[in-house]
Amino acid sequence: MKTERIYYENAYTIEFKATVEEARKEATGIWIRLDRTAFYPEGGGQPCDTGLIFLKVHPLYREEARIGAAKVVDVQERDGEIWHRVEPVGDSERDILPGTPINGKINWERRLDLMQQHSGEHIVSGLIHAAYGYDNVGFHLSMDTMTIDLSGELSWDELMEIERAVNRLIRKDVPIEITYPSEEELSQIPYRSKKELTDEVRIVTIPEGDICACCGTHVSRTGEIGTVKVLSMQKWKNGVRVWICCGERAENYSRMLQDQNRAISVLLSAKPEETAVAVERVAGELSQIKYEMTAWKYRLFDEIAKANAGKEQVLLFEEAFSMDDLRHLADRLMKICSGDCLVFSGKDGEGYRYVIGNRSGDVRPLVKEMNDLLSGRGGGKPQMAQGTVNTNRDELEAFLRSKRYYK
Repeated sequence: MKTERIYYENAYTIEFKATVEEARKEATGIWIRLDRTAFYPEGGGQPCDTGLIFLKVHPLYREEARIGAAKVVDVQERDGEIWHRVEPVGDSERDILPGTPINGKINWERRLDLMQQHSGEHIVSGLIHAAYGYDNVGFHLSMDTMTIDLSGELSWDELMEIERAVNRLIRKDVPIEITYPSEEELSQIPYRSKKELTDEVRIVTIPEGDICACCGTHVSRTGEIGTVKVLSMQKWKNGVRVWICCGERAENYSRMLQDQNRAISVLLSAKPEETAVAVERVAGELSQIKYEMTAWKYRLFDEIAKANAGKEQVLLFEEAFSMDDLRHLADRLMKICSGDCLVFSGKDGEGYRYVIGNRSGDVRPLVKEMNDLLSGRGGGKPQMAQGTVNTNRDELEAFLRSKRYYK
């Protein structure tokens, strides 16, 4: 006899009574099978329910035996049976025997959240299918994110229009119907399904929104979904992958954006509704500052090059220069120097960046030896190489002295 699935009879059942039919100790933990359960097993892209099971006194135990409690941490379906992985709570560890009566209690906040997400996803997928003919070819719902993989491409503006249409339907608060049509009735229903179905088919119908074969749990009316928010989109295979959230997740996301925008408005001394204009202004100012700083840096590089004109070898340590700065400086030095030009930047504890060049020689042997001795990484062409060494200034100078760059 297969497990009675209370979550299909009433998805709002929080507490229930049942009896243990089988218990197993496996490598992953203790698994129990009940004659009936309200715990939804992982499946169809939806995570399982979690919660608690309270074990009553089994007839084989003494009357004074304590009632045990266990956390339900995983629920899986195996060959049509529902198995619950449990972890004993406190000092209630003991063998779980077949025939033990239990009281089960699901984590309702988790269940409601998953029902909101799944029901919202149905409306999004259904309206996209109706408007563009694209199929939902992949669905993943976790406790953090929810994604839909679509068989065709959409623009962001098109997704925003779908979002508006979804939320209009949610506000209508229409009932979500769950039926088990006969084979004849099913042949007349234009339902969505990712695969060919042969057994009893469970159809979830959202008037004006979607008709889909689905084994998940759902809210009873669209108004319970709350809000649907499209978060982002990226190209995926021949279509797009869309991130969405619903219900309290959508509220939390909107609140997070509002908090961030308010913090930005304070930093920029702008009204919250004017932060984009303020950011654009600051970005323009920053771009101008970067342009001016680059010009000043190039002048500095030219002055450093002039100060070293006529030297056969040049070795410099400059503070807070980026790798790009070092390349520009080395390039200028190579034009006025006949030998090796070595420029370093960094500090002890963080390591040193370097660029080494020689317009008529091959610096790669020197770079390889330095990298090998000083935990370095890098390389390049014969005339110029760059990289980093994970060492301190004393060790670096000792190496350079051994190569006669220091007198």
